[in-house]
Amino acid sequence: MTDVLVMNKSFYNVLDYYSGIRAGFELKKRVQDIHVYQVITELIATNILSNFAVFFVLTDLNDCWIFYWLSNDRTVMMFRAIDSSNALDIIGRTLDEDSISTATTTIDPNFPIGSRINFCHLGNLQGEASENVDLFFNRPKVQFEFEDDVANMKDMFDEMTEEEIKGWKVRRVIKLFG
Repeated sequence: MTDVLVMNKSFYNVLDYYSGIRAGFELKKRVQDIHVYQVITELIATNILSNFAVFFVLTDLNDCWIFYWLSNDRTVMMFRAIDSSNALDIIGRTLDEDSISTATTTIDPNFPIGSRINFCHLGNLQGEASENVDLFFNRPKVQFEFEDDVANMKDMFDEMTEEEIKGWKVRRVIKLFG
């Protein structure tokens, strides 16, 4: 269960909570590597339910602020903020719709270099810090399709409501990571 969700107010007002989720925060007393899979599962499930390009933050609210989001090829991307002030600035810029288009030109040049997560292996992302900021601020809304060994569930999607389809996809994610 995610500790904090940030959602678009217009979706909240019409009680369509899942569709309006923009960010999630997983709060831990001490951030450990076992928490990463929990955050990745929540990120993917929330991405399926939301209309937005969701990001998650794993944090102890002190020195550890790790951002997670999905790339176009469905790779989980991550970077760690320098400190809480840097993290809060990034969060503010990301959630402020008016500044999203200009945030990459005014961001702190000391922004940390990110890492790329392929669910099991961590590797360094090469390049300038500003390129990694661009990756985060310009993260896409990613669609997930699942193939079954026995029968392709997509054949049933025409008979299902959008909520049923999203629910099925979320259950698949939980099953994959469970």
